[in-house]
Amino acid sequence: MACSFSPGYIRRYVDGKFINTTTTTITAIAPTFTSLRIGGSNTGGELFDGMIDNVAIYMEALSTAEIRRHYVEGLKKYLTRGVP
Repeated sequence: MACSFSPGYIRRYVDGKFINTTTTTITAIAPTFTSLRIGGSNTGGELFDGMIDNVAIYMEALSTAEIRRHYVEGLKKYLTRGVP
């Protein structure tokens, strides 16, 4: 799963493929000195029950092609016949 944020929008991807776009009232991610939480809310609740691997954060929103490329690169260590 991957998410890409740009002002007012969040795009979601699963297995390197675009799924949907959601609008949001957030127009910028403000710099902060608090911890970044991945897999739970900032209040300590709503925890994700599973494993999270290969987290990456970029300064700009990635394109669909860039997200697909990252997905394919991650698969290479598991596949021997190529990527679908």
